[in-house]
Amino acid sequence: MIDFPQDYDYLFKIVLVGDPKVGKSYILSQYIREDFDLENKDTIGVEFDQKFYPTMPGQDKILVQLWDSAGKYGFLQKLPSYFRASTGALLIFDVTKKDSFLNCEKWYNTITSLADPHIQIVLVGNKTDLSNLRIVSRQEAEDFAKQRNIKYIEVSALTGNNIDEAVGIVVEDTMRLIRSNSYNVSTNKNILLKHRVDVSQRNQCCGTGGMV
Repeated sequence: MIDFPQDYDYLFKIVLVGDPKVGKSYILSQYIREDFDLENKDTIGVEFDQKFYPTMPGQDKILVQLWDSAGKYGFLQKLPSYFRASTGALLIFDVTKKDSFLNCEKWYNTITSLADPHIQIVLVGNKTDLSNLRIVSRQEAEDFAKQRNIKYIEVSALTGNNIDEAVGIVVEDTMRLIRSNSYNVSTNKNILLKHRVDVSQRNQCCGTGGMV
């Protein structure tokens, strides 16, 4: 069971979105536990984990939740609650699989149709450690991101390269929105304030399988 700490100022929910096998759950595992286990099985349903975002003493304490799903397109279309109260989304593809990149268009449309308009979306190219098998170029991905006014970053769930940075983009951009008053943090449920954690989330996960 996941413990819910009470000593925080903000709770940011970040959803991981993309085709099956692009490495969503490995990214979650690397960010939360700095772990990569090839023996883990596919995610069944939805699972999440959390940890504090590193900040300087005296700054707001931010609790980050990463939510992972089975990755099947029809599954998430039927589960709008997956996107509810999300401050950010990592839209993930596998740089060695062209289809996973081409499918980012429908995943992007799903996010923008079901999530809050202020959601911060970051396009993430995973498995950059497999450079000899790479099919999707950095330029292709950057063009996709630029056309949709979102940011792009390349990561490796295997080595952990840029995993923290990908999450950091969402957190820092969300904090900029808060500071610019784009979010009304007193009423906007997409930014969960201290003492506003819905503990029923503990039971919203449809399964606690392994990695996708």
